[in-house]
Amino acid sequence: MTSVLQAVRYKDAGAMVADNIDGSSLVARAGVRLCARPAGLSTTSGSDSLPSAPSGCGAGLAAVNTTLPTGAGEAYVVTFSAADTAGNAAAAVHRWVIVTAR
Repeated sequence: MTSVLQAVRYKDAGAMVADNIDGSSLVARAGVRLCARPAGLSTTSGSDSLPSAPSGCGAGLAAVNTTLPTGAGEAYVVTFSAADTAGNAAAAVHRWVIVTAR
């Protein structure tokens, strides 16, 4: 889980993938959505990426909106996907982002 203060620009750190044939490369960011926050996810959660798939999501967004804090039951989800040159796809990874009030 990542926490960002309201009105502060959020720049995602991205993700890397390693393949025993293709080597390391950047992972494609598949999208950003505002979703229902899973139980147990708080601004003090230590995990950057939770195994649960996002649910209750709205339409895709261009970026995390930091003009307002996220609601108590909401979090932005930045999803990453990757595939090697042979077309083998990795499981999607989700970064949960909560916007907190100043």
